[in-house]
Amino acid sequence: LDGSSAENSNSTKLEAKLEEKDLVEQDLAHIPHLISQVDHSWTDATSKNALSASRFGSLLLERLEAKNMSVGSGKQIDLLVFGVESSLWLGQQFCADLTRLFPSLHAVAMSSNVVL
Repeated sequence: LDGSSAENSNSTKLEAKLEEKDLVEQDLAHIPHLISQVDHSWTDATSKNALSASRFGSLLLERLEAKNMSVGSGKQIDLLVFGVESSLWLGQQFCADLTRLFPSLHAVAMSSNVVL
């Protein structure tokens, strides 16, 4: 058996066991497998996660280079992140981390309620 067949077999067995449990338990039981899939996707250069991260990094660096070459010192927003509750907090942390790494970057996180 190859790795994917064994993984599918294990997944089918897990799903059969979970049929008797409630939905919350099912969701909780699936979390480790899903996190493993997300972690694995970063090692695949053709995955949407890896491609998105690469494109985001390229665009961010282009923006910083263009900003460093421009004459004005306007306070244009370079990156705008929206979120609600815990995702807003993550967005704020992300912006704070990016601005520590790139002091000339103007990154802003705001509640998605503002755009709704």
